[in-house]
Amino acid sequence: MKLFFCILTCCLAGFFVVNAQPKATVQDVRKAAAKGDWNSVISIGKQLEKKGEKDSSLVLMMTYAYLQKNDNSSASATAIKGINVFPKIIQFYILASESFIRGNHLDSAASVLQNAWRVFPDSSKITASLGMLYVRMERCEDAITPLEESMFRRPNELFLAEQLAHCYLRTHKYDEASELYGRLYDLNPNSAQINQGLAEALFVTKKYDSAVVVYGRIMKLYPTLTEIYTPYATALAMTNKRDSGLAVLRAFTAIAPANPETWYNLGIALQDGGQYDAAVKAFKQAIAIKGNFGEAYFNMAISYQNLGFTEDAIQAFKRTIVILPGQAPSSYNSLAIIYRQQGLFDLALESHKRAIALEDTSALLWSSLGHTYFAAEKFPPGLLELEPQFERFKDNADFIYSIGRLYVRVGNKEKFDPIIEKLDVLDPKLAAELKNMIKI
Repeated sequence: MKLFFCILTCCLAGFFVVNAQPKATVQDVRKAAAKGDWNSVISIGKQLEKKGEKDSSLVLMMTYAYLQKNDNSSASATAIKGINVFPKIIQFYILASESFIRGNHLDSAASVLQNAWRVFPDSSKITASLGMLYVRMERCEDAITPLEESMFRRPNELFLAEQLAHCYLRTHKYDEASELYGRLYDLNPNSAQINQGLAEALFVTKKYDSAVVVYGRIMKLYPTLTEIYTPYATALAMTNKRDSGLAVLRAFTAIAPANPETWYNLGIALQDGGQYDAAVKAFKQAIAIKGNFGEAYFNMAISYQNLGFTEDAIQAFKRTIVILPGQAPSSYNSLAIIYRQQGLFDLALESHKRAIALEDTSALLWSSLGHTYFAAEKFPPGLLELEPQFERFKDNADFIYSIGRLYVRVGNKEKFDPIIEKLDVLDPKLAAELKNMIKI
């Protein structure tokens, strides 16, 4: 009996202690939030939710507390719960999208903001956030409308304008991009991003003279901004200032001597200007830095070919085939042309067929095969190869010329006359050459 009374006394004591404690309230959550005590915000908030408390500020504070603790999953779940219960409170959408973005769930963030845009179509905050998120997701086509609406409401927001100009550029709206970047330049002439965007817009619309001016300005303001050197040099070349372009690329190699792309781009510019020996040296420097630089090997082979260093060209083309499969068809074709010029027709035909096996849809490769059959004086076998391809390449002038020469040599006038008629339309100069072959 004494034991029973002891137990009863302890239970009653516990009951009175528990009931003596003050009840938690939303005000307590606010006080904890004001102190930055996020653990208390969450623990008290959970207690209140269990008791059925439905206060929007409570859910907002709990969401914010989870974000402060970098618990993005709980933050997004709490914010979504807030959206479902309080769909007209915009802060829930903003916090939900923020938590999804922090957790790198960008599609979920976009879905939230799209919904928010429908519920709050006049909110500049939501509209701008959606546009900026689309830019981050590289969905520039989708970003343009919300960014344009944001600019209408907040015309002085330069950052939004920059992103809109960027999206115009990426979606090939070059006139709009040029106009907007021009306005931005007037407001902030020393911005690297604005100058770059303006220069690119001018470059892609082939306004090379204007692009040269802008690129030159960028180079003076930001000489270490390496991504502008190659387009700057190209723009100079397009305005007949090739030497100035080469000087820019040489300056690039001085700034970034360990970057193989700098030497490769210099080699391409030298090759385009007919300076093949210097181009080979640049390509070799690129390869010394990046051993398997397939594009450098391929172009070095072309420069060797132009210098008359046939064996070096052959070795470089063979190396390209091994390390750059995408360039293998062109490399095999180039080898075939070298072998053709050397009179090694069996090797040439073998290389042609390897090229075509890799890229059967190329009219250039089939035409080149026809030219080798012609040079080898293997006219009927050449026609046997090319005639089945006629329908595929009947609108390609070089292919028509290639098969036409074979018809001339076998004396097939029935086939030859339609070829001339076709070539008269596609390329009168090649048609004239075929007609001269008949006279000879």
